[in-house]
Amino acid sequence: MYDAWGNITSVSGDEQLAESNPFRYRGYYQDSESGFFYLQSRYYDGVVGRFLNADHIGIPILTQGQILNANLFTYAVNNPVNYIDHSGHVAANVVGAVIGAIIGVVGGIFLGNWLADVLNIQDWFWRPVFVGAVAALVGATAAAIGYFIGPYIAKMAVKLGEYVAHLITKGKISIGRISASARDAMGITKNLVNNLIKNASNLKYSKTALNHMSSRPYMKSTITIQNIMKAGKPVADSSLKSGLKWVVKGAFNGKSGTWELVVDVATNTIVHYLFRS
Repeated sequence: MYDAWGNITSVSGDEQLAESNPFRYRGYYQDSESGFFYLQSRYYDGVVGRFLNADHIGIPILTQGQILNANLFTYAVNNPVNYIDHSGHVAANVVGAVIGAIIGVVGGIFLGNWLADVLNIQDWFWRPVFVGAVAALVGATAAAIGYFIGPYIAKMAVKLGEYVAHLITKGKISIGRISASARDAMGITKNLVNNLIKNASNLKYSKTALNHMSSRPYMKSTITIQNIMKAGKPVADSSLKSGLKWVVKGAFNGKSGTWELVVDVATNTIVHYLFRS
């Protein structure tokens, strides 16, 4: 049993079986070592009820208007009883309500004008009042619907992100054709990176990369590759259909510099690996 914030209050049944399942509180993935929950874009600490790092700065401004919600580390709008957060950004209920309201108001304006024409409401005062009332009613209805279906849409977005990431690894979709914001929102980049980190020891090297291995001894280190992937956020490599590129500051043999790593996720091949001091 969990409390509203994700802390275990009681355990029943087979504890060993429960420990083997990483998907726990609200279906979130829980890291066994730290105890933090992974919500697609950020880690959440149920003990303090906060994310470990801040949300995207534009999201609270666009979707939240309360002083309480200016806190970019807040989980589920500080109300986990009524809200849920699958993406690590704003609570899915809130996002659904906001999107529903926007669509509803815009649609309501068109509907209001159409009804005003049908009912022949042309008065300069009453027509705007009538259209505004219709837009407000439709917007409120759409917001209510969005509030309830928001979490389901969020789950669908996560599943869609996993499927798109799978298609990219098969070389069927170009990473560059998907905007960086879309890749982040759907967790596509995170899926690809997690898979690469997990299977780093199985990565292959292109002929060009192999030719440099004798002069670049760090290329043989799986741990170094994993650390580079963990240290920075990759971008789509323009020279490859399914390429991810990391440019991360670091050090090697006591010298400061920049690590460069390019991986073709469709073939699990390192095509470029260099430390520039």
